[in-house]
Amino acid sequence: EKLFEDGLDTPLIAKGYEAARDKAIDVLDEIAIPATREALIKVARTSMSGKGSFSNLDTMAEQLVDALLDVAEDNKVDSDMIKIRKIHGEGTESTEITQSVTVDKSVVESEMPKDVKNAKIALLQYPLDARELQNDAKIKITTPGEYQDYLDAEEEMLKEEVQKIVDSGANVLFNNKKISDLGQHFLNQAGIMTAKRVKAGDLERLAK
Repeated sequence: EKLFEDGLDTPLIAKGYEAARDKAIDVLDEIAIPATREALIKVARTSMSGKGSFSNLDTMAEQLVDALLDVAEDNKVDSDMIKIRKIHGEGTESTEITQSVTVDKSVVESEMPKDVKNAKIALLQYPLDARELQNDAKIKITTPGEYQDYLDAEEEMLKEEVQKIVDSGANVLFNNKKISDLGQHFLNQAGIMTAKRVKAGDLERLAK
């Protein structure tokens, strides 16, 4: 308000604040020192000391810093690469850091593999459902025979889609869209561990 009272207009005030910001950044760059793991742990410990009553504050601070350093690239941290999963009934002393991606989904068929070593993962963002793959095509059916032909064509279409996944060498599939019962059946037959309607964010983490 004082600047307005002095007769300065809005563009000039904004320009002044931008110049001050740039100068502050330059000064901070000049006085900045390399941040070691130990220094970061001290910062984390100080930051968390007033957030709650952690009986294992030192361990939590170390785990937090290690998680950040694990995903840091060119001194920048992509927060999307860190996912916090809360498990009710446990205490902070049970906190663990895993270098992995947690996908909160079950396999679509109980007979599918649940433990795959040396996994080759396929990520899909389109439905494995014959009717949706037809792009809203309108089909006119007038006889029972034509209906059966239609069902056979749907089945063949899904077989071809699943075969593409098999041919890729993938033994694990994560899809953020729906998978029809028939599609799940073919994937189960192929021995491919499959989860559907996976969150887009989880797919992005898996892709990295």
